Amino acid sequence: MTAVAARPAPTTRRSRRRSLPEGVVGWGFASPALLLIALFGLVPVVWSLVLSFQDNDLSGSSEWVGGANYQRLVHDPLLRESLRHTVVYTVLFVPITIVASLLVAAALNRQVRFIGFYRTAVFVPVVTSTVATAFVFNWLLDPDYGLVNGALSAVGLPQQGFFRDPDQALGAILAMTVWGWIGFGVIIYLAALQSVPKDLLEAAQARRLLAVAGVLAGAGAAGSHRPPRSWSSG
Repeated sequence: MTAVAARPAPTTRRSRRRSLPEGVVGWGFASPALLLIALFGLVPVVWSLVLSFQDNDLSGSSEWVGGANYQRLVHDPLLRESLRHTVVYTVLFVPITIVASLLVAAALNRQVRFIGFYRTAVFVPVVTSTVATAFVFNWLLDPDYGLVNGALSAVGLPQQGFFRDPDQALGAILAMTVWGWIGFGVIIYLAALQSVPKDLLEAAQARRLLAVAGVLAGAGAAGSHRPPRSWSSG
């Protein structure tokens, strides 16, 4: 009786796919996004750095000047003004965005009617392009035909310059960027709030009720031990 040698199972496409390292698969999925980031983010940054060392009018003629542009920049009075605006913008943008995102996330962390629509409406500005956001706010804050100035005129208030006013332009840009990025923070805070176990929420609510009851009981006890008013006084 002859023994029949078992032939090895053919290597299928699925088994070959499973043999690929997870890192290769992950980089394969991420490669389109990385290519876009490198093309529209990294390349312009590097090219801007190269141009900063040149005397270039962007029409074809260029001359390497080294650090001469940076030397002129140090003595430019607009540099200090730009740095001041950047610091003010950052100091205002970060805390306003964090606090507003937390408050909106707490408001959306409940089951009410149309809650899915509300959450989508809050996140839509994040995926809206900056150009579209600028058009919307220019339409709202335009000094001539903007809706905000129209509402101010309707109630008898003076019209504002907003983007055309040097004293108001920074505030208008701040409002536009906060509106555009508040949805990103809302998603993060909302995910964190929804991951809190229900037992902890119930325990915190019970503790809050006990604290309120203790304050009311203490106030009632203080009122009951108040010394009686003397009728002979006065």
